[in-house]
Amino acid sequence: MPLGAAEQQRIANEQYSQLATAPAAPAYGATAVQKASDQGALAGAESAAPPSAEAADRVKIVGARTFVLSDGVWVDTAFDPDAMQTTKVAFLSDDYFALADSRPELAAAFALGSRVIALADGVAYEVVDSNAPTGPIQIPPTITPETSASPTTLGTSSPNSSAPCAASILPLLLLSAALMIRRYPKK
Repeated sequence: MPLGAAEQQRIANEQYSQLATAPAAPAYGATAVQKASDQGALAGAESAAPPSAEAADRVKIVGARTFVLSDGVWVDTAFDPDAMQTTKVAFLSDDYFALADSRPELAAAFALGSRVIALADGVAYEVVDSNAPTGPIQIPPTITPETSASPTTLGTSSPNSSAPCAASILPLLLLSAALMIRRYPKK
């Protein structure tokens, strides 16, 4: 079961139980000193320690999303199976490529493998085998950066636009002249 609300609660309860039954750490001695040293090094670290090989094979971070490998499917941790339905997309189909083109975050997620559940714009897309039946998919419009209606050029100005510039230079010239006179008085 992916990380729905019930699964998150189960994991939290399991972790709490493990911590509650763990033996208390010693408050003195070499073990306590070593633990304090390790915690100090961890607090001063610039980045998180690399995950263990097992965790690296089960958890992937793609862009701003985290995916967990569950029963051969990479599942976005924001996906809640209790509250969301998936839109099935056949692996390497025309819809698959159209979605990847329209949403870069989906393209990055789809690169994880042939079985992925990823979210975009509040919709959960499930990549399934190319032979699996899928329904029609509403491809979201491609996101493009907005551009202005008319291009602007730098370096050109209208005849009246130089007046503010000249007006702001005049005080600077007067100030620099006054400083020069003060610095080099007449002899």
